[in-house]
Amino acid sequence: MKYLKLIREFKNNSIIDAKMSEIKDLISNVSDQDILYEWENKYDHQLFVSFSYNEEYFKYELDIKDLFIKKFKNDTLEYDNTLTSLEEGLSIIYDDVVSIIESQK
Repeated sequence: MKYLKLIREFKNNSIIDAKMSEIKDLISNVSDQDILYEWENKYDHQLFVSFSYNEEYFKYELDIKDLFIKKFKNDTLEYDNTLTSLEEGLSIIYDDVVSIIESQK
């Protein structure tokens, strides 16, 4: 059982690292605005992504274990949803960051 848990955690971390790198690459291509981006994978089951763009602050909390996501904008909860997969949550975050950047151009 511990072996299966280790494999699952490794796979999750690889998927998370890949998607967070995609977001970092996307942000690095936007040079005309001040952008702050950071992410942290806490306790191997919580992902926190912070993103600041054009004086607006966004924070995403993704619970990997319970498949639940929350989005905050300027410290106000905008939505919280149950997910069907980790990939769905990562896609929501990525698509949202793309949308924010595109809407500010």
